[in-house]
Amino acid sequence: MDPIEILSRIRKIDIKSKAMAQEYLAGNKLSSFLARGMSFSEVRAYQIGDDVRTIDWNVTARTGSPHVKLFEEERQLTLMLLIDVSGSTLSGSELLNKKDFISELSGILSYSALSEQDQVGAILFSDKIETVVQASKKRSQVFNIINHIFQVDNTGKKTNLDLAINYLCKIQKRRCMVIVISDFISDDYQKSLSMAAMRHDVMALRIEDTLDIQLPAVGLLPVKDLENGQIRWIDSSDQTSKTVWENVSRKRNLAFLSACRKAGVNHLTLKPNEHWITKMVGFFQRKLVQ
Repeated sequence: MDPIEILSRIRKIDIKSKAMAQEYLAGNKLSSFLARGMSFSEVRAYQIGDDVRTIDWNVTARTGSPHVKLFEEERQLTLMLLIDVSGSTLSGSELLNKKDFISELSGILSYSALSEQDQVGAILFSDKIETVVQASKKRSQVFNIINHIFQVDNTGKKTNLDLAINYLCKIQKRRCMVIVISDFISDDYQKSLSMAAMRHDVMALRIEDTLDIQLPAVGLLPVKDLENGQIRWIDSSDQTSKTVWENVSRKRNLAFLSACRKAGVNHLTLKPNEHWITKMVGFFQRKLVQ
């Protein structure tokens, strides 16, 4: 794809994201979409019912009795997007591949936060940290983030969620909202996810394509692993092959759900072929009520 065509795609996604954010998440709807940030206020003695995640272990050790940190609402929120740009995001059997879909989601979330005068930043990752977009309130930030997504050469790159989440915790000292946008085709990220959830308000948006779940019955099918480049032929009409494929998908799904549950992270799976924007708005509205 030449630079002019890439720029055209970026502009289309930018415009579409802005329009969708304004249509679905304008005004009061945004209050149910993003929570407010919290800043440290004071320390007091632990009381029954307090969230154990707010325990100040230094003060607790020093005094010999449990104490918790109190926080107050901030007027400005910082939204950090952890954006998966690994090779697997190039796949897709729908009208949108995962990369385009992730770009739209990133744009909508960014525009929504900026409309409330909040800051937005992003960390783009594969098996390494590809790009860090510093948090900003500038309107050009959305185009900037989408542009960086398309500038990454995804070919042959694996997914390392553990690395990305740990990096976030290292550079983001102040509490913020973190939204992880990925297909979560990665191993061993539960501990880092739990650590991040103790420091920040973390949500997980998993991107799933129909092809991730089941094989189309089209006979012999060349399947390329976009994260290592290997190609193998699969008889998609063979029941054994279909069962193996579905079992891998089921195992990955259970690992994702287990990791989010243990970390106490709100999560949502989105598919490009569904009414995902309505589903996403409903998800954040339910989160506010909880």
